Amino acid sequence: MSLKKFKESIILYSSGTIVSRLSSFLLVPLYTHILSVEEYGLLSTLLISSQLLITIIDFGVMPSIIRMTP
Repeated sequence: MSLKKFKESIILYSSGTIVSRLSSFLLVPLYTHILSVEEYGLLSTLLISSQLLITIIDFGVMPSIIRMTP
């Protein structure tokens, strides 16, 4: 992998992470204004559960990519 391709990959990955976290931060006032306390609690629980599932699923992705890369 060339250094240029590596830099592009880092920029793409980090920008996706930054946009995701920024959007979730900016949506909190909207959620608290529109949703009731119970609905916001349910949404928060679902978001945390999905993040945990993504983390667990992601554990197997990196070893498989490394193993399958020629």
